[in-house]
Amino acid sequence: PSDYSTRLTGISDGKGGQLHSLNHGPHFTRRLIDAVHSLRRALRSLGGDLIIRTGNPLQVIPQLAQELLIDEVAFSEIPGQY
Repeated sequence: PSDYSTRLTGISDGKGGQLHSLNHGPHFTRRLIDAVHSLRRALRSLGGDLIIRTGNPLQVIPQLAQELLIDEVAFSEIPGQY
């Protein structure tokens, strides 16, 4: 479909459901998930970690900040295409 509605990918979300994707098929989604897992392994090998959350950023970020006892969240927006 050419719309931007989400659809099931056929890939488990680890919670008994399936991941939803925005206008991407299961093969693209699987490659993306594999890349994220690879990044997490690389960061852990360096003593760091990668926090992964899904959902509305307006809800997820404040909740994560509260969990991690963070007082301030900053971001930078660079307009344009990559």
